[in-house]
Amino acid sequence: MKFNKFKIYWPYFIFATFLVVIVVNFAYIIIANKTWRGLFTENSYQKGINHNDAIKMAKNQEKLGVKILTNVTKNSDKNFFLETFVRDRNNNFIPDLAILYRFKYLPDSKYDFAVDSKYSSRISRHANIALKKIGYWQIETIVSNQIMIAQDIIDLKVALKNDDQKQ
Repeated sequence: MKFNKFKIYWPYFIFATFLVVIVVNFAYIIIANKTWRGLFTENSYQKGINHNDAIKMAKNQEKLGVKILTNVTKNSDKNFFLETFVRDRNNNFIPDLAILYRFKYLPDSKYDFAVDSKYSSRISRHANIALKKIGYWQIETIVSNQIMIAQDIIDLKVALKNDDQKQ
């Protein structure tokens, strides 16, 4: 008798299984649409081309043996002093370079900006920077003259004095 009831109801079990799978999938779709931040990059094609150019320039910089040393000194909570020295393959300073600092705020690109360095001597350049946002920044140092262009990237964490003591 039980066997006959199973024969009658087994198609309903299969249908119920598919119905449960469909309901769970729709629930996941609704949750995903409500919680997705929407990743979007403006000018993504141009950024990709710039990235490929940066890789080529890094390979050329490696062939030239250019070394960039950027010292970051904290003046106050959000003010920093940057000083850059550039050396060649023979460890000699390369004079008379134009230096551009690009600051990228890693959590949100709308705070990104660039600053030209100020002339301090033939072998070094410096800049005073006020970073308004607390968090992780990336500093890209781009040096150039008539012969070459080279770059270096360093990471910087901007925190209040109380935040530094906690870590």
